[in-house]
Amino acid sequence: MKMKRWLALALAALLAVGLLAGCGGSGAVSLNDDKVEAFLQESGIDATVEADDSLTRAARDMAQTLSGQDYAQIDASMSTIRQEIAGQAGVGRLAACAVYGDSYRPSTPLGALTRYEETLASCIRMEGNGDGAYKAAVVRFTSRDGMKLVLYVAAEA
Repeated sequence: MKMKRWLALALAALLAVGLLAGCGGSGAVSLNDDKVEAFLQESGIDATVEADDSLTRAARDMAQTLSGQDYAQIDASMSTIRQEIAGQAGVGRLAACAVYGDSYRPSTPLGALTRYEETLASCIRMEGNGDGAYKAAVVRFTSRDGMKLVLYVAAEA
């Protein structure tokens, strides 16, 4: 009987460690390009948007670096973040680069299924970009102080 209790305790501890280890990782978000384009068109911008592997890799690498920092440090270093992602992805400049909390939704109801697409479109629009073609990446990560964040990146194609 005592052995069963120890075994149950060990399995519970193993499960807890496994769950905690998976929570801090970063991961790319699968974007619906058509939805991003539709949100841009609603605001008068005629654009094509598609996910880009090199931009996603650069954003994922940056998210891993940022996961070791507090949100205040991340917010203060956005221009450096922008330059490093552009350099690693091999693009001249980023059309949009922003970090928001994972629960951020611009003018959408709580629980919107297209929040990543709408936020990306909002980032592109807010930075004064117009008609054209864009490459994009969205990556989720957790900062050192435990905030669940999302890195939104877009570049002219």
